[in-house]
Amino acid sequence: MPPAKKKKYSRGKRGSLLESILPLEVVELIFYHSENLNFPRSNPRLGLFLSGRSTLVKTLITAFSLTWEI
Repeated sequence: MPPAKKKKYSRGKRGSLLESILPLEVVELIFYHSENLNFPRSNPRLGLFLSGRSTLVKTLITAFSLTWEI
């Protein structure tokens, strides 16, 4: 009798609703208005989506803009 093949389960390449439908600008607005720094940690793909340089710079500016005197 041949050995039984193990089934490999894969999640596939489909992303979450936030990634597939909403553009980055909208997801960034949700992130900023939620004021929750754990929002990108809620989903690894969402964290990757929000880890771009422009998002990080905007987050830094938003977080510290009130303390800067221009």
